[in-house]
Amino acid sequence: MKYCRSLFVCFLTGFVHSSFAENADIVDPFGDFPSELPNESSAIKSAFNWNFRNELHGYYQSDSIRDDGLFDAGVIAFDESYQQLALDSGWQVSSGGQWSSVGRFALIQNKIQTDDQETNTTNKHPLLEGYLEWSSQSGTWHSQIGRIKPQWSNGYNWTPANLLKPSYDQVSLDDDDLTQQRGWDMAVLEWRTGQWNVSSYASDYDGETFNSNSQYAVSINREGDVDSRLVIHHLEGASTNYAFTMSALLNDAITVRMEGTWQQERELALASNLSYTPDDESGFGRYVFGSQLSLANGWDVTIEYLYNQHGYSDDEWQLVKDQVSLAKASLQTPLATEAYTFLADSYDQLALGPLRKEYLYGMIANTRSSYWLHYRQSFQMNLNDDSVYHNLELIQNWSDHISTRIKGQIFTGCETCEYGLLPSEQQVRFSLYYHF
Repeated sequence: MKYCRSLFVCFLTGFVHSSFAENADIVDPFGDFPSELPNESSAIKSAFNWNFRNELHGYYQSDSIRDDGLFDAGVIAFDESYQQLALDSGWQVSSGGQWSSVGRFALIQNKIQTDDQETNTTNKHPLLEGYLEWSSQSGTWHSQIGRIKPQWSNGYNWTPANLLKPSYDQVSLDDDDLTQQRGWDMAVLEWRTGQWNVSSYASDYDGETFNSNSQYAVSINREGDVDSRLVIHHLEGASTNYAFTMSALLNDAITVRMEGTWQQERELALASNLSYTPDDESGFGRYVFGSQLSLANGWDVTIEYLYNQHGYSDDEWQLVKDQVSLAKASLQTPLATEAYTFLADSYDQLALGPLRKEYLYGMIANTRSSYWLHYRQSFQMNLNDDSVYHNLELIQNWSDHISTRIKGQIFTGCETCEYGLLPSEQQVRFSLYYHF
């Protein structure tokens, strides 16, 4: 699976070094759980090797709910506080160097209290990844089958090249959401030679948007002075989509990245008469340009621009606002059912990712450093309405096993601007991580 005045924010996380690598290099504590676990004996191909890793983490989050927001019509209960306890476990088992099994599962309990003082508790136990992998002795051929999460995007904040449906890595306001790291049930065949590799994917599709059960993709990748990738994605019963990525190291400190995607269907529906309908037009692009300055002392400065043809134009956004106002006024009329459905659908769109055309992202962090305290501050600005999402994080690694994070977020903008529409005006979260 999104505002015009602003200031800053405070606070975020601690991810700690794996207990498997006592003298490992400093790693980004914001990085995903590795798909391949470190293996101290990888240089010695014995008949049977295994590694396991576990992380137990929990957090408490408090939200400041806006008064008289656009969706505050007394029909939607907004989440005011969150508690989560999760066990994130992974393994890698190999035999003879050609066969291996990689997996990752999670046990998650969420407790949410809404602003009407109702408490809901949910329990999940998703298999995030779990697959069998084979490599030929020459290293030319590789195959995988099972639940896999391929990553095709080079983007820092936006990842449009990850075309598989449904998308689990849209820009998320909750980076502790393990379900966003879930893979797809698929089979992969890869051929490698020199700087080139070509991978083919056949996967299931468990969404409801299209009348389809399967999706397919081909990825052509070249690694070198300029890393580039072409992705062709086809959803059964729908059209073919394309993505292209490129990444280049200009010197020892500056990296430049760009990527673009072209999709036949628009990801956002159009508002009309208290309902949403698909766009009759075809062909929508999403383009990202970004650069990162990596300093020798472990600090990184990142800037990224997104142009999103799927987003609403000024006229389309005005129509959405008009229809939301009409729906609120119709809640006590014979149109109440349609009005409530429209309001709920509009509220759900806030989680779909970028809603407008142009965005700017900036970040400064010292997460590669050996400093006692890690820091990251970022902003995400909607350039069409000047609303802003601010994020500030403080991370402390107390030992090889324990780390903490304090994270704060502020969403600023007018009441009909994207980030100003969010029910939460401020969020503060404290997280604790234990690695074993």
